[in-house]
Amino acid sequence: MLLQLLIFAGLAAFILFRLYTVLGRRVGRQAPPPGVGQQARGGEETDSGVSDGPRPAFTGPGAAGMEAIRRADGNFEPANFLEGARGAYEMIVQAFADGDRDTLGQFLAPAVYERYDTAISEREERGLTQQTDIVRLSDAEIVDAELDGRTARVKVGFEAELSTVMRNAEGEVVEGDPVRMRHASEVWTFERDIRARDPNWTLAKVSRA
Repeated sequence: MLLQLLIFAGLAAFILFRLYTVLGRRVGRQAPPPGVGQQARGGEETDSGVSDGPRPAFTGPGAAGMEAIRRADGNFEPANFLEGARGAYEMIVQAFADGDRDTLGQFLAPAVYERYDTAISEREERGLTQQTDIVRLSDAEIVDAELDGRTARVKVGFEAELSTVMRNAEGEVVEGDPVRMRHASEVWTFERDIRARDPNWTLAKVSRA
């Protein structure tokens, strides 16, 4: 039993580390901020001071917004951001089901955290526990992006198949179906103050797609 707890604790620590690195935590040596040094012909300067050629322009929904964010934050990279967003989705969905307020507090903006906390409290008052399994996270894509003043905002559309049940204190299923899956189609809006020292993104809004 002790060995299993140690394994799970190590796994949770690894997942949190990965989320911090891909959703914004800066570790190790990073590229200089925009405006530091010069770039030749629109290319990106390497450590040797020689441009590696022009970076391909972002394409698809929110391309203009992503370009604006990239100009303000040279570390922004859509592919890495999406990797972190997928991990955040799984972490937040599971943390909400488990009533893990500490984890939710790390990734949610205050207004979103308040709604999640209220839902968890209502569940606890009824003596219910929730079990949610992400059977399949079929899609995650950036659907829009913008730089609003000093706030970078990226919207990610998620498509997932979930299994959710509510159980009472006796372990009996009172809501949901452990066998039947439900389709979740949502848009999650992540935000970050590009001038803040904290490089992490927070979940600022959840809406149906």
